[in-house]
Amino acid sequence: RSAVTRTGGAESDEFEQVLMMNAKEAFVQYLVKCRRTVLARKDVTIPAAKAVDTALLGLWVDSGDDKDLIQLLESHNACIPDLCEQKLQESKKYYALLLWHRSHKNFKETLSIWKR
Repeated sequence: RSAVTRTGGAESDEFEQVLMMNAKEAFVQYLVKCRRTVLARKDVTIPAAKAVDTALLGLWVDSGDDKDLIQLLESHNACIPDLCEQKLQESKKYYALLLWHRSHKNFKETLSIWKR
């Protein structure tokens, strides 16, 4: 840990949280820009598209940004299936999970979630 966090107590913890929040927001903005570039190429099968969409999903789930999460899931996305499904289930984001399954044409699973 840095000297600031070792000596500052509660103040430094708050400062560290603000820095982390700002870093995550900057990273989200960068990923959104990358996603636009990838979508412009119309090639969502490339590894970069999978990495970007999966990272955005995780960040938006963690931040509670349901609006952007749902927009991602309602669009053509390249999220890595196992990672995204697990993240949505663990976070109890059932509506988002339903949208994810629907976008991947997993209609049986979509109905199963809808019944919960």
